[in-house]
Amino acid sequence: MIFFYPTVSNSDNRADRLSAASVANMTTGVLIVFLLLALVFFISAVLMSVVYSSLIVEVDAQDVQLSFGIGMVQRIIPRPKIAQAVQVRNSCWYGWMWNRSGLDAVELTYTDGKISHR
Repeated sequence: MIFFYPTVSNSDNRADRLSAASVANMTTGVLIVFLLLALVFFISAVLMSVVYSSLIVEVDAQDVQLSFGIGMVQRIIPRPKIAQAVQVRNSCWYGWMWNRSGLDAVELTYTDGKISHR
């Protein structure tokens, strides 16, 4: 037994309203959003590489100044606040923020007993 299902031509049917032009417009919109997100990611990566490109450590009689890249991220530690400085080797799981090179770092102990991030 063969069944024939009648097709109803209804203008409210969503499939009837999707034309090639509307599908092309949707594809163009998705492509534009993707390209904008890629551009935002690229600009962010460039800015981060400029800001964190290098670590500069300056030590004088009064302060120890640590700064990244062009100096937007920096920290100044007064020398009288430092009780001890010890060369340490971090594990790869430990912080990297103020490392000297690779896993080698300097750990600062302050006069109030707190130990700085390596």
